[in-house]
Amino acid sequence: MPWASYFLLLSVFSAAFVGAAVLPIPPLAGLPTAACAGFVVSVFLVSSLVFAYDTRTAMRFGSVGPPPGVEE
Repeated sequence: MPWASYFLLLSVFSAAFVGAAVLPIPPLAGLPTAACAGFVVSVFLVSSLVFAYDTRTAMRFGSVGPPPGVEE
């Protein structure tokens, strides 16, 4: 899954989660606002750390071979 799609889906999920927590929807109605905000921030923080790690390790030139079109 591309990172852009992942972060888009994560944003939609987070908006639905916060909306359900703010509105009196039974499973999330009793959660404090700070707990909901902490959960959303934690999920984005972990996702961003994984994205940064993946970008630095897997997307580096020279990690797999020469770039396309370069003769050795």
